[in-house]
Amino acid sequence: MKKINNIRKIMQRLENTLDDASSEIGVTITACIQNNTPVKTGNLKRSIIFAKAKEGKTYNIRFGSDLVYATKVEFENKSYLRYTLRNEEGQIKEILLKNLKKVGM
Repeated sequence: MKKINNIRKIMQRLENTLDDASSEIGVTITACIQNNTPVKTGNLKRSIIFAKAKEGKTYNIRFGSDLVYATKVEFENKSYLRYTLRNEEGQIKEILLKNLKKVGM
């Protein structure tokens, strides 16, 4: 019975750690995307947000803007969103590893 309780505690710590890591990734990468966003009025840059969700055992982080012209800027001009996500892959991995070390992984 003790082993089962320990496994549950470890699983809970892991879930909490992954939740914390996804929040840190969201905040960090949102700032990076905003830094790479082209600025005319600043509305697009300020509208960039992230949302995180857990679906089963999968954690998702979505980045974007609800402004109508955000897609046009992304695909017709210099890509700011895809460019940042490609370039910050290493930073995302570092954040995950840093947080997983807290759980002993």
